[in-house]
Amino acid sequence: MIDAIPAGYPGTPFTVPAGHSMTIPGTIHLADYDLGGVGNIFCHTNVMPPTAAACDGFNFNDWNPGSTPIYRPVPAGDTSGTCHAAACDDNAGLCHMNNGEPDRNPAGALIMPQDVYPCYTATGEWIKYTVTVTEAGTFSVGGLMGSPRPDQNATPTVSLDFGTVNGTDVTTGVFTVPPSECDPGTGCTEGYHVWQTDNNMAMVTFPAPGTYVMTFNLVTSFLNPDYFVFTKM
Repeated sequence: MIDAIPAGYPGTPFTVPAGHSMTIPGTIHLADYDLGGVGNIFCHTNVMPPTAAACDGFNFNDWNPGSTPIYRPVPAGDTSGTCHAAACDDNAGLCHMNNGEPDRNPAGALIMPQDVYPCYTATGEWIKYTVTVTEAGTFSVGGLMGSPRPDQNATPTVSLDFGTVNGTDVTTGVFTVPPSECDPGTGCTEGYHVWQTDNNMAMVTFPAPGTYVMTFNLVTSFLNPDYFVFTKM
């Protein structure tokens, strides 16, 4: 096992909820980003491309939408349901799937369970995660994505980067997230809230098992990402 966490990395793993894991092979939920704050662990902004100074420029969070449980820590006494970076260093911008949108799969069925996910994302944003890779080798990358159709916005591109090991970059490289489509007869109108399972979007090769920091980069466009699935080839 190797330790591929960069020297001086300021993040610490988030305590994930029951049923979630930060292990590869497996499923990594994008709401389970590390603790460590704006500019260190995430950059969430409406300034494109984002600058270090603007990384906390647009921070919306469904901390407690309706009767759903609070997902991430909130400042003491904050009951507003919205937390801005000046008051809350853990806010990378999260939304909760709900029946009001409604959040559906391409066949028009409501998505269950209703997950928490990074939302209102934009070109140039990034988020970091401490992950454990249990075996070396090449993995395919799939996931559950709410991706705008080209008539709404450009199809998004993404990269997942895991640092450099023995001089070799461990990365998927930039890949395209397919547009999420729906049957227009179901009443869904937004690609952002049509959650489509996308398989084999990319590949990544880990030279050794161990602990890595995964950086999710939204290279272009906009995207609602729920989770990525890593499957050993």
